[in-house]
Amino acid sequence: MTGIKWAGFALLSMTFAASQSALAHTKLVKSTPAEGTTTTGVSVVTLTFDAAITPDSGSAEIVMTGMPGMNNHSPMAIKAFVAATDPTTRTVTLKLRNRLKPGTYALRWAVEAADGHPMRGELDFEVTR
Repeated sequence: MTGIKWAGFALLSMTFAASQSALAHTKLVKSTPAEGTTTTGVSVVTLTFDAAITPDSGSAEIVMTGMPGMNNHSPMAIKAFVAATDPTTRTVTLKLRNRLKPGTYALRWAVEAADGHPMRGELDFEVTR
């Protein structure tokens, strides 16, 4: 390759690498309870991310979406919890005042990654007792 073609190839390669790293945003890597699981005795919900998150940047909502024996259960927000963000462990922890009652739940969350990228998601789980 001539010097000019090589320089163009190198520039194209660096541009591609930069665009790939820009796409590599912080991701949710674990939750307790996990998405789609059935569990018991839930008094703490934890979200763990693969990179740092901005402290106190987020919000969370726990909604009971179904109750055993009630076919037309309206969504009910669960508000009795305290949320805490720990950037050193990359976690958001929701400590509930009381254990969740049997039913299905949706956890809707939003946080800001340390790189300033806003993230949001929802996960569903079921509590049996």
